[in-house]
Amino acid sequence: MRLAPLLLLMSVACAELVVNQGLDDSSASVISSDGVISTQSSAEQSASSGSSDYPGSLSSAVVVSSLSSSVAHSSSSASSEASTPAPFIQYWNTLGSADELSSSRVGFLSLSWGNEVKFVQGVFGGAISNDRPGLYSARAVLPYPIFLLSRFTCEFWIKKDADGVNLDSAKGLILSMNHSGQAVQFQHCMGINGEYLTRVHLESDGVIVKYCIQHTNIDGCNEFLPPGGWVHIAIVSHATGQPGRRIRLYRDGIEQQMTVETDGVLPPEVANMSGIYLLSSSKENDQGFAGCMDNIKIYANQKYTFSLEVE
Repeated sequence: MRLAPLLLLMSVACAELVVNQGLDDSSASVISSDGVISTQSSAEQSASSGSSDYPGSLSSAVVVSSLSSSVAHSSSSASSEASTPAPFIQYWNTLGSADELSSSRVGFLSLSWGNEVKFVQGVFGGAISNDRPGLYSARAVLPYPIFLLSRFTCEFWIKKDADGVNLDSAKGLILSMNHSGQAVQFQHCMGINGEYLTRVHLESDGVIVKYCIQHTNIDGCNEFLPPGGWVHIAIVSHATGQPGRRIRLYRDGIEQQMTVETDGVLPPEVANMSGIYLLSSSKENDQGFAGCMDNIKIYANQKYTFSLEVE
């Protein structure tokens, strides 16, 4: 264990972040590696609309704008997004090999991983792969995060196994952290408890926010995440956003229409000292997602435009 970085993270998370917990859309706190807090205020620039091709082709390197979203944007929402600060990347790991897991591109802590993690061909090089059955303790785990659950963006590439079996008996967890009253979960259910859906679940201090996409049946699930094809996914938490849009989900750069299961305003609390499990539950065996993940990034604020270019 790297004790010094962990102590630094704890001191930043528990002491420094409380200095500035404002959730206004005109500024964002930036924490340097030495614990200095500064404020960014530059506006996020809109990129031109790009291709909405399905995953797997990647025939053209494009920058996809959320302006081509499948969801209608109101003028007030557009104004709020225009004033959002430029995204500040807090953590980035390319997930391509043991060396890459040990050496994050951004963020000085490496991932931990167990003996069930495999490396396969990814979008830009290598990627991690976990079979759905197995021990959660043997999976890849992100280092302790220091972002606010009420205000962050997480993006990555995901591929569903084409030969997955008994998927209707698993929760299909892609991201999972559930600890001390806080939760970050992203799952793709393919029949368990009769549910065919993709769900984002965030929780803190008794506030539970769950949004989902209802797929109706297995064909709907496979249309959203085609087996054997890479898809870019981005999850945006915006606690002070419009009701019904406090969680946003982007598929290949296009915002998706979501159903609100429970809504609320998450408090500006730092994600606690528990790592986020990748392609696995954080507490249960055999409940992970049957597939692969590549190139994960976490931002300390909202991001609405995503690049599908090779990195």
